[in-house]
Amino acid sequence: MVWTRVRLLSLVRLALVTALLLTAAQAQESRATLSGTITDPSGAALASVSVRLTNRDTGVDTTTETNHLGQYRFLFLNPGPYRLSAEAPGFRNLVRDAIQLTTNQAATLDVTMQLGSQAETVMVTASTPLLEAEKADRGAVVETKALAELPIVTRTPILLATLAPGVVPTNPRYDLTPFSNSGLTTWSINGSTSVSTEFLLDGAPNTMVYEAKPSVAYIPPVDAVQELKVTTGAYDAQYGHNGGGVINMVVKSGTNQLHGSGYEFLKRPELNANAFSNNSKGLARDLNTLDEYGFSLGGPVWLPKVYNGKDKTFFFLSWEAYKQNIVFPANDISSVPTIEQRNGDFSQTFNAQGQLMPIYDPLSGHLVGNNWVRDQFPGNKIPANRIDPVGRKILDLYPTPNTTTSGSVPWQNNYYYQSNEKKK
Repeated sequence: MVWTRVRLLSLVRLALVTALLLTAAQAQESRATLSGTITDPSGAALASVSVRLTNRDTGVDTTTETNHLGQYRFLFLNPGPYRLSAEAPGFRNLVRDAIQLTTNQAATLDVTMQLGSQAETVMVTASTPLLEAEKADRGAVVETKALAELPIVTRTPILLATLAPGVVPTNPRYDLTPFSNSGLTTWSINGSTSVSTEFLLDGAPNTMVYEAKPSVAYIPPVDAVQELKVTTGAYDAQYGHNGGGVINMVVKSGTNQLHGSGYEFLKRPELNANAFSNNSKGLARDLNTLDEYGFSLGGPVWLPKVYNGKDKTFFFLSWEAYKQNIVFPANDISSVPTIEQRNGDFSQTFNAQGQLMPIYDPLSGHLVGNNWVRDQFPGNKIPANRIDPVGRKILDLYPTPNTTTSGSVPWQNNYYYQSNEKKK
């Protein structure tokens, strides 16, 4: 059996269109905020300080001024690295670099400006981690480096949710393909029931109903995911539809630098060790093959002699294919009709309790009182002239028994399929 599935993720983020679409689509906000208070060396609040926040990847600037309490605030910030600069007459310019904002983070950064000339700049490149004092929810963020470097079974990024404390998959399936969302539904977060998790993609609902229970609707390729955040408790009012936790995947965006990746993960019989079960039976390796390949590409939108999107407009595209060739069944035990059963003889067909399994004549039905009953074939054998010729032709397609299995009745688990038998 050959099973092929291709998935395509095409995310092109253009400045105005993206802003409109995301504003309309997001039910929960996945972007970050940064706020704080700016003071002088004595601790007094500084009003009307010009504050600029720059995304180091895209070069996009956002500016604001402190209020009369010295407070500033930046909203709707995409996760990534930032640089903060502050300017005020009579004070040295302040630059705070290496500010890393993550998904849905409400970070607080208070800074103190030093007296001096604006021609001088104080550069801060390392300091204590950002505080998150404005929100009560708690969880963990799996960042780009972990997604790129940690081994992930079937390259399914949502499986890294287990890196967050208290997160346990209650029915792990490691034989699934990356897009098998039906097998990734049951997560217990801090002891919650296994089907009470909400799934988000860039803050928008990513939950569907599969077999009457919630399930993740879409799983992007690993190379398209920037961060994965698991919210485990004390949720903000923006979250709903769940009684346990929230798993939010955030997709990458383009930057000022053209960047991307190309990959191929493959499985070939000649590169794999043989299975223990095959070795024990003297069989060759399974013939299954796998190819998982794709690419990602992001950067500024650039149209020669028409438009240069540096610092303004960006695109990102990711594509992945998954092709698997499964020889099925490979080496398996199943049940086939016995020689006696092929001839209509069920006199030795007993169940596990040793009881004869009666075969009734479908043409002998009659009423006994208010009950419709049928007569059992004499000796529990079907006469040869009662076996349909078409049914017999189909019956002849079944192989004959070639083994017995301990613990099973003789007519069950009586055929061993040897698809990879060594040539002699």
